[in-house]
Amino acid sequence: MNIHVITFTVVELTPSGFKCRQFPRLTGAGGGIAIVHKTTAKVNTSCSQTFSSFEWLEITVDSKHGRIRYILMYRPPPSFSNKLTSNGFLSDFSDLLDIYVLDTTPIVYLGDFNIHFNKPDNRDTCRFLELLKMHDLVQLVDKPTHRSGNILDLIITRENIVLSLEVNQAAAISDHYPIFFSLSNHHDNTSNRTKITYRSFKNFDRDNFASDLLESGCTRTVDQVDSTAKLRIFNTAVSETLDKHAPMTEKTVHVRVAEPWINVDIYHARTERRKAERTWRRTGLTVHRQIYKSKRNKVNDLIDVSRRSYFADKIADCNGDQRKLFSIVNGLLGSTNNLNALPIHDNKINLANRFSMFFVDKIKKINQGLNLNLLNGNRFNELHKFSGDELKCFEPATEDEIIKIIKKIVVGFVRFGLFTH
Repeated sequence: MNIHVITFTVVELTPSGFKCRQFPRLTGAGGGIAIVHKTTAKVNTSCSQTFSSFEWLEITVDSKHGRIRYILMYRPPPSFSNKLTSNGFLSDFSDLLDIYVLDTTPIVYLGDFNIHFNKPDNRDTCRFLELLKMHDLVQLVDKPTHRSGNILDLIITRENIVLSLEVNQAAAISDHYPIFFSLSNHHDNTSNRTKITYRSFKNFDRDNFASDLLESGCTRTVDQVDSTAKLRIFNTAVSETLDKHAPMTEKTVHVRVAEPWINVDIYHARTERRKAERTWRRTGLTVHRQIYKSKRNKVNDLIDVSRRSYFADKIADCNGDQRKLFSIVNGLLGSTNNLNALPIHDNKINLANRFSMFFVDKIKKINQGLNLNLLNGNRFNELHKFSGDELKCFEPATEDEIIKIIKKIVVGFVRFGLFTH
């Protein structure tokens, strides 16, 4: 009954021209995920598997600028009652990231992670950061998102696609603050799309096709025509019958360019991984899940080794050419020449003044620190006072010590060709 009341409320709050999709938690109270989007937007949602430590939803948005994928998450805070742990969450989240490790579509992970990201010394936060670093991901929220002053809601990406981001406390309608962000549309996939025509044989009825083909009369012998004409008549009849049972369909597909380090072994390993995944999805058995994870890890290892070898050879082929080397490094780091290194700004003069004030304040702080050190100079000397024996006099070097030093010098000269007999 409570679920129906909540559903009614969410739908009623959805403004005109927008659509609400909600996915309530099936067991227990609270939780659930909901999205609100324009009715004109092309949005698809899916959830390929479930995790015990968090709820999640894959949201794919297609537009004229290409495709972008959002991974919306809600992680309940661990407690004695729900028996959730940080170790379980990090393991599940790592498995989720592995699902999209080879996906070239721009991805944004967002939601309530219930991790105190404002406490970098926290053990769980450190482990979470290491996990993001392993997958080349970056967390962008740097302001408190909860009224307690903690950063719990995160925006995580692996590409430079977020143009601006703002945590708006004034617009809060709960204990969490809303996050507004805008994305760039530089990732245009339209150039990588092509139209294909094909026949769909999914619902193809062979018996009806054979019956219609016989009725067309193409199998009857015609003595007046030669073999070429008979073949042409037969092909025309088959084509027309196929158009009736499996008409030609046009479809726009995304053309994926294979990475140069993908080899035959990786293709075979991917095939084995897909077979293992389908078996696990069908049975849901733990043993099949372990087999799938083993196949998945094998694919990842093969890709890692092949990719390292490929770029090692590319760097070796540079032969000291710095331009080629920097081009390879920039490609690896995702750097492009058209990226704007300046912060987001509306006015260049105001931006210049901000830079000026920053360095002026920096110099003032340095001067204040130097003056403070001068004032505390006596205390510094007391803390670092020498406690050993004082050097009061020099003792003259003996003849043996001088001969030993000269021999070392001569040996060095002879080694480098600076001394000849």
